[in-house]
Amino acid sequence: MNLKSVWNYPAVGLIRDFFSWKRWGIGHIAANIVGCFILILFGISTVWSIREGKTGLVVLGFWGSIASLQTLTGFLQFSGYQREGWSLLIAFACLSGIIGGIIYGWGKRLFIFKAAVVVTVIISISVSLLYPPAHVLLASCAEDDIIQVARDISSHFTGKRYWSIADRSVDGKPEYLSAFSSRWPLTIVTRKMTGWEGSNQGEMVPTVIHPSERIRVRAISPGESLANFFHDNEQYLILMDEQTKDCNQDNILFSTIDPRQVQSSIDNRLVRYKINDTIRNYVNMLDRNHWQIVQTPVSRNLTAFVVLSTGAQLPANPPAMR
Repeated sequence: MNLKSVWNYPAVGLIRDFFSWKRWGIGHIAANIVGCFILILFGISTVWSIREGKTGLVVLGFWGSIASLQTLTGFLQFSGYQREGWSLLIAFACLSGIIGGIIYGWGKRLFIFKAAVVVTVIISISVSLLYPPAHVLLASCAEDDIIQVARDISSHFTGKRYWSIADRSVDGKPEYLSAFSSRWPLTIVTRKMTGWEGSNQGEMVPTVIHPSERIRVRAISPGESLANFFHDNEQYLILMDEQTKDCNQDNILFSTIDPRQVQSSIDNRLVRYKINDTIRNYVNMLDRNHWQIVQTPVSRNLTAFVVLSTGAQLPANPPAMR
């Protein structure tokens, strides 16, 4: 075994990757400035703690300095698994608490300082309520609508509903609900969005459906064949979501942390959106003399297809998923 073969050995490659300097900053000038400031702040706190003999603060200073360096450069992290931003967040929260305690201890004797603290807390709470954290639509542009439809279906077929503060009131019964018979089981069909391949684990729709033998969920994966997909004496609800112009724009702030993972996520999302094209083509092949198909727009991003069996035979050689 020569030196070159040892150098190319997978374990050695992982070690080289772990200790490599992967980038300068995290792809955003403001975030880089803040990151450098935090790194310097932890460095100063480390030196001061060593001089003062404060062991706990020395540990915190080293922790924060290393976490800052890891986050900004990728040093001491694997390229495919960079998560030290969370450690940096915790370390900075600890340091902020200590600094805040020192400042408060110094200024608590002053009335104007106490008033400023109260005003700051009120403003912080008010801003948090006015601008709460927003969910980013990464799985589908129609996530809200898909969840609402699934909850309506669950309530209609099982008589049970998981309560949610996000429930919207619906005037009358939606068309996609009134089309279904209570005598037949219902299968909800969607493209694969967020779950594991080969199962519904992690998918959006099953998480909000009350357990029932009357409702099944089928998430179609890329490459999955649609042969013998529909069956007689059954009914189907196909949820077809669309990617619109102002959704999924991939404005990723920290895109340089791992560009390969970012690009892989974008490519995978596009592949999963294309599943809808094959499902739509298959539905168009069905014999309208034996299958009743009702298309209902639910929203700008979501269309529901109600497919009801009248004892039909499926088209031969249906297309496979691409």
